[in-house]
Amino acid sequence: MSDLATSLHLENPKQKRILLINDLSCFGKCSLTVSLPVFAACGIEAVPLPTALLSTHTGGFPLPYILPLGQQMEEIVHHWQSIGLRFDAIYSGYLCGEEQIATVESILDALADERTLCIVDPVMGDGGKLYHGFDYSFAARMRRLCTRADVITPNATEAALLTGRDPSQMHDAATQQTVLSELCALGPRAVALTGAIRDDGTVGYLCHDGERMFDDIRHVHYDRPLHGCGDVFASALCCALLHDQSTESAVRIAADFTLQCIRETVNDAPAHWYGLRFETGLAMLARAIDG
Repeated sequence: MSDLATSLHLENPKQKRILLINDLSCFGKCSLTVSLPVFAACGIEAVPLPTALLSTHTGGFPLPYILPLGQQMEEIVHHWQSIGLRFDAIYSGYLCGEEQIATVESILDALADERTLCIVDPVMGDGGKLYHGFDYSFAARMRRLCTRADVITPNATEAALLTGRDPSQMHDAATQQTVLSELCALGPRAVALTGAIRDDGTVGYLCHDGERMFDDIRHVHYDRPLHGCGDVFASALCCALLHDQSTESAVRIAADFTLQCIRETVNDAPAHWYGLRFETGLAMLARAIDG
């Protein structure tokens, strides 16, 4: 800890602190607007570093206003370095391009050490295809970032892209398990695969915790757009891990919370088509993590 950090009392051993590197969509429930309240409810100090500013998220709205941030991110991090700010965890989500992946790698070099939990949600596609503006070069660069992570949380499409597969191959259990093993081989100590749809019509989560694989967390697949599921799951997972839950326990807590949010949203349709109704489940999440 720097002398300046000591004088400013920037360290608080009684409360964990996480850096959230993600986009800020002013309206619509995803990314930072999901993560910040989830971490707050679980007693974790969350520090946002926006990768882009959007008027709305991109799911179902007319083309939003988007302001990517580049130099601004670097200047913010330089200031944090100057005051000795440190983090217990760093979680990266939506990145605007390969340059921002390089920026995240620089942030890890500057602000992380062997005690810092690094979580990467390799946001780049869903529904069997890349998001608008991304290409296979971006996927290859994201694969390199994943080698720096302790935990990664790809959806089925992203998992296929990270392992050089056609996402259409991801509907059977054997392929999903093979992909999970290949992702573990990249270096993360845990991989949580989300949105794994099976031919029997169920969807769920696969996880490898470095020692074993489990894939029994499944539920009915709701055939409708549900924006922000990955953000809700990854945020809850990070919270549980920072509260010293085991990887398996953290995945199960996050999956239960996400499923409750999905059910609340589906029951309240069409009012919450633009994001999960996660707020009502925050108290349950906090209790599950503390328990």
